[in-house]
Amino acid sequence: MLTGVYGSGKSSAAGQIACLLEQRVGGTRCSAWTTSAGRGAGTGDRAGGSGVMLQNLYAVAANYRRAGIRRFVLSCFVRSPGEVASVREALRRRVLASRMWSLATTVPPGSQRAM
Repeated sequence: MLTGVYGSGKSSAAGQIACLLEQRVGGTRCSAWTTSAGRGAGTGDRAGGSGVMLQNLYAVAANYRRAGIRRFVLSCFVRSPGEVASVREALRRRVLASRMWSLATTVPPGSQRAM
């Protein structure tokens, strides 16, 4: 799982990693979970939206596992080890997390929203 701020290159890197894994060992899928998934349904509530995102991740991962997919490369924004643990539970897989960093000059203006 790659995590970091908007514009740091998470989704691009995750896509390349997933492509390489699929070519070399198969059974790999890449998913990007945008920061907007962290908002509740119209409520502005991160906890509510995070719950929805995790329910969706659980369902999608279960479908992929039934299809023989065993590895997932995720691109998303998490704030804490607790959120990483929640993703691990939803995937029902061991999760390795890496935070992507970006120089302030490379992040698009306005992307640094108040969290």
